[in-house]
Amino acid sequence: MSWNEVSLGTWQRQLDELEIILKRVADPYKPIGREHWALNIRALLRFDNSVSQQRILAGLRRAWVRTRYHHPFIAARLRGDDHIYEVPSDETKLETWLRESVVIEESKSIAEYWLTAPSMEYSCLLYFPRSSEILLRVHHWTIDGMGGVHFLDRFLTYLSTDRPAPSFGTEHLRLPPPYIEAAGLPATSSVPAKAAACDAFTSFVSEMPSTGLPALPVPTPGGTKVFRLSSPPTTLSSLLAATRNHNLGFAAAVQSAIIQATRQRAPEPLAKRPFSTTTFLDHRKYLKPPYIDTGAWPMSVYMMALPTTQPEADFMTTAKNMQTVLKQDLTVGKSFVTEWYPEFCSLYAELMTRPLPEGMVPPTQPQLISIGSMDEIVKTRYGNRKEKGEREGNALVVEVKEVEPVLDNMKEQVVVFQWSFGGRWWLNACYNERFCEEVVVQGFLRRVREILFAELGVEETE
Repeated sequence: MSWNEVSLGTWQRQLDELEIILKRVADPYKPIGREHWALNIRALLRFDNSVSQQRILAGLRRAWVRTRYHHPFIAARLRGDDHIYEVPSDETKLETWLRESVVIEESKSIAEYWLTAPSMEYSCLLYFPRSSEILLRVHHWTIDGMGGVHFLDRFLTYLSTDRPAPSFGTEHLRLPPPYIEAAGLPATSSVPAKAAACDAFTSFVSEMPSTGLPALPVPTPGGTKVFRLSSPPTTLSSLLAATRNHNLGFAAAVQSAIIQATRQRAPEPLAKRPFSTTTFLDHRKYLKPPYIDTGAWPMSVYMMALPTTQPEADFMTTAKNMQTVLKQDLTVGKSFVTEWYPEFCSLYAELMTRPLPEGMVPPTQPQLISIGSMDEIVKTRYGNRKEKGEREGNALVVEVKEVEPVLDNMKEQVVVFQWSFGGRWWLNACYNERFCEEVVVQGFLRRVREILFAELGVEETE
């Protein structure tokens, strides 16, 4: 699965097991011009009032070119189940890519854009001048949510520093390897690992359908909508203190609240079913050098999506169960999970190509993706103001007011992100406008927060 030069300047690598899953879930929507689970990282920015729009646009384009030089995976495209990267042979090809991958949305808001967001050949940078927001829009089979946050940090770093234009030709050396290579796993699974993967897969599938939220029985999807809630720093501090008092991680508590809120709103006969989901764990801290360096290697899918089934139980019992899943040691060589996981992904990818069994309802259980504290990755300010009389250069000073991860959603399941940034706690729901009623999604997310606060004994302070 390593990168190989198949012709002069053209590099190719087969998608790995987890990348294949993310491509398979997107494949059915390509004919209608959509991309299920396209990853978006939204950032609300503030530039100095003295900076013209022309200079901002020029700075964004320069930073995007530097981003490609350091992280060339953004310019990779697909050929079947292979990644293809072409080193730009001249300035014309680089300019063509830049023109195709940088979009200035003069008239639409981001919310309006998501309703009609198209599938794309390359990862894209979108700028919304009216609101001063950017959107890093990338294929999910090239990057996961945590990688997307690190990727935003790198882009803003390039935007706020003045460097000469890069010379392309050796950037292919920075194309990320597949997960098993970056993690130092064997190229083929052992017999015990294959058996364990089969057992995990069979157990997970046998619990379907999961309990879930009500969804409308419509034949085709519409656009993606996003509903978000936010709490101030004082509330976040109280929540974190309360979880520590209960010897809980914050993500485990949020997941438990999601499960409880889902059961309360599940239609019959799903109300009493177990809650079956995949739990996403960032595996970057377990990768081998140099890939453990998130600044140099933010891209690729280096998460683990482990199968998890939770029976009906109270909030604290479910939270403790989720804590066990989220806090397990996944060190390669110590954890057997890392050995059977690639084989499990292969089985799951094959499942994605099959139709649902006759009579089974589509999955509607909410999917939590816990990002955690973005403040440890993304700064609220990039760049330094020049002293009077100093050359201005190309660097831009930028303040970051908000950051938000969003997945395009073409299916019945609601995707929930939780994270903190700028001291505030954020919770959002990404859903499809045709499958999910707005009042249902908003009521669900508010109920998640109510349950979390009530169970932890915390009151909202704003």
